[in-house]
Amino acid sequence: MSVNIFIRDAVKKYGENTVIQDLTLDIHGGEFFTLLGPSGCGKSTTLNMICGLEKPTSGHIFFGDQDVTALPAEKRGVGMVFQNYALYPHLTVLDNIL
Repeated sequence: MSVNIFIRDAVKKYGENTVIQDLTLDIHGGEFFTLLGPSGCGKSTTLNMICGLEKPTSGHIFFGDQDVTALPAEKRGVGMVFQNYALYPHLTVLDNIL
């Protein structure tokens, strides 16, 4: 099942450091979508917010008509696979996905 993902005016701050500023983005269900950019530009942070691993400082994330901004990761039904399988090589396979 494919669903539209809408990000509206998302901001993500870590202390005084703003890593995402006023991001508005539409990803339509079934669409092949890629985030490209230099290291530190907010690609992983954006994906983490969609998955629910990070919460935006402000703004909203919608799956279709449902606002999932405050919905915990385990209730979103979204997964993410990192490009580098050895991102956390000191962890077991199970620990890497939990």
